[in-house]
Amino acid sequence: MAKVKQAHLDGMDPPTITEIDDAAETYYSLNDKSWKMRGKVEEARDALLEIMKKHELTTYEYENKIVSVEEKEVVKVKNKKAYNGDGE
Repeated sequence: MAKVKQAHLDGMDPPTITEIDDAAETYYSLNDKSWKMRGKVEEARDALLEIMKKHELTTYEYENKIVSVEEKEVVKVKNKKAYNGDGE
C-alpha cells in the first residue's frame, strides 16, 4: 500500500526546492520580457513593411540577408543561405 503524503499545515509555508524556484523565476522573467518586446517587434516589422511599400519593393538584399514581402503583406528577414535553401 502506498504511503499517504501529509499536506502542509495551515499557517506553515510549503517546503521549497531552490532549484525549481530558480528555474521557474528565470523562465518567468524571460517570458515576461518576451511579451513586453512583442509590441516593439511588431512596430519594427510594420515600419519595415511600410518602407518596402514606399520603395515599391518585394525583395531587398543587404549584407547577408534578404528582406521579402509576402502575399499577405508579411515582411520577413532571413539569412541569405536559409532563403536560398543552402542551410547553414
